[in-house]
Amino acid sequence: MLKVHLPKVVELGEKTRLTVNVEVDGKESEIWFETDKEYGKYFCPERSDALLVMLFYYAMKNGHDMELDGEVSEELYFGVQYNLVKALHYAAPEFYETKIKCRTTSEPIVSENKSATGASGGVDSLSSIYLYSVGDRPESHKLDYITYFNSGASHYDDGTKVKSKDGESVEEVRLENAKTISKAANIPLIAMNSNINEFLGIAYIRTHTFRNCGFAMLLQKLLSKYYYASNGLGFETTEVTPYTNIGSYDCVTLHYISNGTIKFYSALDYCYRIDKTAMLLDYPVAQKLLNVCILDGKNCGVCKKCKRTLLTLDAYDRLDDFSEAFDIPKYKAERKKHYTWAAMNRKTDFLDDIYPVLKAQKKIPFTSALIGNILRVLRAIKRKFR
Repeated sequence: MLKVHLPKVVELGEKTRLTVNVEVDGKESEIWFETDKEYGKYFCPERSDALLVMLFYYAMKNGHDMELDGEVSEELYFGVQYNLVKALHYAAPEFYETKIKCRTTSEPIVSENKSATGASGGVDSLSSIYLYSVGDRPESHKLDYITYFNSGASHYDDGTKVKSKDGESVEEVRLENAKTISKAANIPLIAMNSNINEFLGIAYIRTHTFRNCGFAMLLQKLLSKYYYASNGLGFETTEVTPYTNIGSYDCVTLHYISNGTIKFYSALDYCYRIDKTAMLLDYPVAQKLLNVCILDGKNCGVCKKCKRTLLTLDAYDRLDDFSEAFDIPKYKAERKKHYTWAAMNRKTDFLDDIYPVLKAQKKIPFTSALIGNILRVLRAIKRKFR
């Protein structure tokens, strides 16, 4: 049994912390969430909506039923218990069909009806910030806040912080990046810290939507719209299963975790990553602050996300416009190697969109295309006989 007690709010100087005691088969742990006092006043301890969203996957994975002492919005309870739990169990029968026990309410929460989106600094994040702040959208969907939720993206599954090659905490580097984005875009930043990742012990890629939307739901007295950056793969990749990147079924998930007070939108879910990158080509914030790296706090230029982004900028002849974000001279010096890598991986996600554009622009030399295709075939043979 996973039992979630009533949350409580405590003031810690300039910070406000919401804490909740959670029992797993009688063993108790404390989960906490902390933000600036300015935003802590919007914590919603009278509802356990956010905790249900963040913890039900954990309960299913570990074979627990759930009991929550706090009230849960009726619409959310219906969406999770009768849709998401059943869908995940149907897709993977070994995932326990958790039974959720709680008191429900249909009473709306009084909200200031503001909107927000995340500020990780990547292509998905910045394209969402661009669209809802200066792009073509209805006035009612104008962006009020950007967020930095420390929900596990900069940690390993055991809670250990990821370090950059210089020994810096990637978590701290990304928080500073979010502050810089906030200032450059002239949009207030809401930052929230937590130990939720240490409790969950689950791969971030499997649960990031539940985690980050849960953080936003903690502030539903402030927020009524949250734009969650989609994964840039388009609609046709939708596959509801607990063993894939949860972003592949955001368009399903976000509908069922919206609760009548806060609505979650899959931002630009109709777009591919290359289309989102194209949106950012003339956006000064992105030209200076785009940060896509998965290996370091700054763009390393060698991980697959850095290379994909650089190849996209190359395809559009806009490399030099992003010289503050990437080491462009280094990329140009190794261009043929990157083209070979693109040819070798041209059938994988994102590169299957980027490679045809590079080829149409006649940027791929014959030798790079030849070597890349030979390497791709050899890799396939090696995998077959492994």
